[in-house]
Amino acid sequence: MRSSVVAPFSARRPTLERAVDEPLELSLFGTLVARRSGRVLSLRLPQHAVRLLAYLLLYRDSGHAREHVAFTLWPDDAEADARANLRRKLHLLQRALPEASEPWILTTPTSVGWNSAAPYRLDVAEFEALSAADASLA
Repeated sequence: MRSSVVAPFSARRPTLERAVDEPLELSLFGTLVARRSGRVLSLRLPQHAVRLLAYLLLYRDSGHAREHVAFTLWPDDAEADARANLRRKLHLLQRALPEASEPWILTTPTSVGWNSAAPYRLDVAEFEALSAADASLA
């Protein structure tokens, strides 16, 4: 199997003409909760789509080979089935997440990853930053 990490995505930066999006606030501690502008969003995702979203957020710093993600999330499925599951769940995620000037998820024919240039806040990232700054939290 190939390496799971591929070259980082080059996300487009917003231009001055575009409106600034409100950040998408995501919480992975406990049950998945998504908020935007203070309002809780109802994502209505099946469990495997939630797992895919969590995977992309937890490993948000780079793109990943599609085959690696598919085999990680659907290890017992045949290769074609695992890839089809990944395509379907990506489609569900892209439809469930709110519209924004930057895509939340970046995809190519061979890779997939969370768009770190999109405006978002993640509770796990904030926890990681706090625990890196204060060793007693770790």
